[in-house]
Amino acid sequence: MKHKIVVVIGCDCDPDRSGYGGTAFSEPRLVWRGILQGIPSLLNQRNKIERKYGKKIKISWNVRADEQIKSVYGSTSWCLEEFKSLWETLNKEGNEIAWHPHVIRWNQKICRWYQEIDNLDWIAECYETGFNAFKIWGNFPRSLHTGWCFHNNLTLQKASALGIEIDYSALPGINTINGREIRNKGLLDVCDWRITPRYPYLPSKQDYRRPAKASEPSLSILELPATVCTTKSVKFLKRVHESFKRKTITPLLSSLGMGSVFLNITASPMLFSVCLNEFFSNIKQNKFFVTYFHSDELLGSEYKISVSSKLYSLENMMRNIERLISTAERYNLDITFMTASEVSKYLRGT
Repeated sequence: MKHKIVVVIGCDCDPDRSGYGGTAFSEPRLVWRGILQGIPSLLNQRNKIERKYGKKIKISWNVRADEQIKSVYGSTSWCLEEFKSLWETLNKEGNEIAWHPHVIRWNQKICRWYQEIDNLDWIAECYETGFNAFKIWGNFPRSLHTGWCFHNNLTLQKASALGIEIDYSALPGINTINGREIRNKGLLDVCDWRITPRYPYLPSKQDYRRPAKASEPSLSILELPATVCTTKSVKFLKRVHESFKRKTITPLLSSLGMGSVFLNITASPMLFSVCLNEFFSNIKQNKFFVTYFHSDELLGSEYKISVSSKLYSLENMMRNIERLISTAERYNLDITFMTASEVSKYLRGT
C-alpha cells in the first residue's frame, strides 16, 4: 500500500504588482489583469496536466476582502462581487474560495500604501469587516492565507474566534521584520515565523508561531505551515532577490546564517526542484507539501517589467507540478491535491 502525501496550492488573488504591469504602492488605484487573464490561462494548462496524470489539481483561491479594497472601491466585498462568475466556476470545480486579507492602509503624509502592524484596534476591525464581507458570497471562508503571510497573536486569535478552521500563512524559519531601516521607507511585506515548526499544529494563545505547550491553552484554528527550503544555494539566490526588492542588504546577510526561504510554485524549476528534493528526503517528518503563488505571476512576459518578475511564470508552475507528481511516483508515494479546508477536515478526522 502506498503512503500518501498531500499537496496544497493556494493562489493569492491580489491586484497586479508594479513589476507585473500593475500600480506602484504610491498610487491609490489597482489593476487586476492577473485575475482576468492569468487565471483563465492557468485553468487551460491545468486541465491538460489533469488529463495526462489522472489527478484532480485543486487550488484554494484566496480572495481579497479588507480595508484597502474598501478604501479604493467603497466596498470590502468588491472583489467577491466583481469577479463573482469566476469564483462560482472555480467553486463548482471542487476548488475553494478562501480569504486573503491584507492589513494595508494609505498614508497621506508619504502618499503610499503601507502595512499596518502596530494599531491593533484597526487590525481587529479590518479582520471583522473583511470576514463579514463574505456574507454576499453566501458562505463564510473556512481557510485563510494572509497578505505577506503576516500574523501576530491578535490576528490569529481573531481569525480563530471568527470561525476560520485553518490558516496556511506560516513560513517556518522566516523573519522579515528587520528593524527601522525598513519601517522608515514605508513598512511592507513583513512577517515573523522564525520559531515555527514545519508540521501542522494548534497554535498557542501565548505565541501564534508555535504549538501550545502542555500547560497552555491552544487556539481552535489549525496552522498549516508552507514548505520551505534550507539548502544554502537556494537561500543565497532567493535572498539576493529579496535584498534588491527591499533595497536593504539585511536579507542577503541573513542567508549566511540560519533560517529558510520560501519559493512560489511559479518559480524557476531548477530552484524548485532543490526544494522538492529536500522535502522528499524528509518525508517521514511531514507529509504536507504546501505552496502558493500570486495571480499576476500567471501573466505573459509582455506584462513583466522588472527582472525579478520574469523569474515567475505559468510555464514554470506547470513544470513544477509535473515534477511534484513524478517525484512522488519515484518515491512510490500516492499524491493527493487538497484545498486548505479539506486538510482541516482530514487532520481533524471529520
